[in-house]
Amino acid sequence: MNQEPAPKGITRFIPGLALFKGLNPALIRTELVVAVTVFAVLVPSAMAYGDLAGVTPVAGLYVALAAMVMYALFGTSRQLITGPEATTAILVATAVAPLAAGDPARYAALAALAAILVGLISVLGGLLKLGFITDFLSKPILIGYITGTSLIVIGSQLGKMFGIKVESDYFLRQIMEVLSRFEEWHVLTVVLGLVSMAILFIIRRVNRALPGPLIVVVLGIIASIAFDLAARGVAVVGAVPAGLPSLAIPSVSLQDVVALLPAAVALTILIYADEILTARVFASKHGQKIDANQEFIAIGMANIGAGLLQGFPAATSGSRTTVVDQMGGKTQLVGLLAAALTVIFLLFFTPLLEPLPTVVLGAIIIVATLGLIDIPAFRFLRQIRPAEAWLAVATMVGVLALGVLQGILIAV
Repeated sequence: MNQEPAPKGITRFIPGLALFKGLNPALIRTELVVAVTVFAVLVPSAMAYGDLAGVTPVAGLYVALAAMVMYALFGTSRQLITGPEATTAILVATAVAPLAAGDPARYAALAALAAILVGLISVLGGLLKLGFITDFLSKPILIGYITGTSLIVIGSQLGKMFGIKVESDYFLRQIMEVLSRFEEWHVLTVVLGLVSMAILFIIRRVNRALPGPLIVVVLGIIASIAFDLAARGVAVVGAVPAGLPSLAIPSVSLQDVVALLPAAVALTILIYADEILTARVFASKHGQKIDANQEFIAIGMANIGAGLLQGFPAATSGSRTTVVDQMGGKTQLVGLLAAALTVIFLLFFTPLLEPLPTVVLGAIIIVATLGLIDIPAFRFLRQIRPAEAWLAVATMVGVLALGVLQGILIAV
């Protein structure tokens, strides 16, 4: 395996600057094709994760914009794409909701603060060379955590899928509440959600390279306009703010910082663990080298950027990274071009999303999240080391019963 030479000068601190030395028309054309596909997958999923995090859906695009640019500059993986993700979004909602007391403006400020705190902790981790910290998160803990948070994410979307407002906060209670309120289900919303999920599963089976979320969003918008679904009681996204977000420091107090700090530390560890594991997989595949401590800094800068653009914490996008790899993306130019397309979309095309039924976003989240539940991994652990299988199960149960952060801390 050929390893790349270590960067020198300023590129040691901003590795992405080296990208601009090797630009040529052929590379730009190739990477642009990949970037268009990444962007097509990004828009619907980013908005869905913004909604999942409890902020306005468009905030997911703000997070994607900042994270892709910052990672392209500071990261050491050529394939990795960062931005909003389901598990991070639900962690943010879990940590922020109790502090926001139902105030949307305060909620948005606290979500942005969480991103900045994760960013600062990550940069500090990189400077202190704490890349070894992932050793504390074993595979059983990660498997149990991902499964538990996936179920929580699915539970959080049941209200959208059935057209009701679910009051419960815990997975099993959410299921029982939805079942007990059968007479309140909005039939048209349920049908639309099931059809959306079916289309997504079919597209995955036929050709995973197709941008399933984008196709479902387009079909949902067409159906909403053609049949006036909003007038028939189907909830829609509504007005989406056009234009670029302004840089702003969240209006919060020192007490808010102290209250969010434990959650920010836990988020940082989990985001970094997922990021470094994903980065190493693709680096090994292509004979590249990953700097674990620089990745800490890259995550930090991505999250600081997301927070200053009024977003929420960013993480690695496994799905979009896979798209880059499958389509032959070679550099972080893909991320920069996808960010440029996001800017164009925010400036000129957000009105297209107003009639989009929110149940479609729920369907996108559920299908994406189901893909994270790895049942064979539990079987493998049980066959190799039963004790580790039980640790994975205990982590999952702890996450479901006690909450995401508490369950992970107990497992660790």
